[in-house]
Amino acid sequence: MRYCLFVLLFSLLCTCQNYGPCTWDGVKGVCIDYNQCTGTSTTEDLCPGPDNIRCCVTDWGSCNFNGASGVCMDYHHCNGTSITANICPGPDQIQCCIRSGPTPKLIDVPIICQLPELLNGCEVTSMTMVLRWAGINADKMTLASQVAKDPTPYSKVNGVVHWGNPNVGFVGDITGHTLGYAVYHGPVLELAKRYHGAIDLTGQSFEQVLSHVAAGSPVWVITSFSFEPVPPSDWQTVISPEGSYRMSFNEHSVVITGFNNAFVWVNDPYANIKNRQLNRANFEIAWQQFGNQSIVLV
Repeated sequence: MRYCLFVLLFSLLCTCQNYGPCTWDGVKGVCIDYNQCTGTSTTEDLCPGPDNIRCCVTDWGSCNFNGASGVCMDYHHCNGTSITANICPGPDQIQCCIRSGPTPKLIDVPIICQLPELLNGCEVTSMTMVLRWAGINADKMTLASQVAKDPTPYSKVNGVVHWGNPNVGFVGDITGHTLGYAVYHGPVLELAKRYHGAIDLTGQSFEQVLSHVAAGSPVWVITSFSFEPVPPSDWQTVISPEGSYRMSFNEHSVVITGFNNAFVWVNDPYANIKNRQLNRANFEIAWQQFGNQSIVLV
């Protein structure tokens, strides 16, 4: 009996044995059995002892994203929104977790679906929603006919695409019956001014844009269709009569109706979802990739 107790105690001591401190990506940890680690353990050879002894880190420190404070932790355990940008040390699953905070009062913007008539008409449909919010009886089909167009045809020469410029007007077919792309903030701003006062916020920071939402005005923006950063493989160079530009078909226009530290809420004309909740950090990165394009009515 005493022999059995000795074996049990010896086993427990071995299991809980501390093999000393360790450092993982500049963060201090302790070398213990990874089965006993309550934080994150590495598979790298950072500790002495048998294979089950690994560097265990339980505190990855704090982080900050655009003025919002967060904690570096395993994103699987984040109950707010996690930032995929390289803000925190450690492995890929350690990300900056921003607590969401209270749900804001959302701006009541009428939802309008761009489908089925305007497969590529998210920009004019989103502006139609903003105009409707302002009390103007705007129609998406009317705006689609009125928005400037760039008639330059699509062609491919030696593997290089030649096409129109969305800064001039809508490129391609807005209905989607044939190939179409998009129209950017300049022509949409001019379209909006036919109905209401409007200012171009393009180039301003996301915080400046959101200040208009906080003041009660919805904002028209361009971001990605996936609402996440667009990978390099999705971008291509197009030659237009005005010069070359970078474009991605992973482009989309929505209306921001609310926000907090972790999320933004938008009216999505393609999904036909009012006040759709999205990861703020990923949304902002994608919005920046498309040039911070934003318009607000005044």
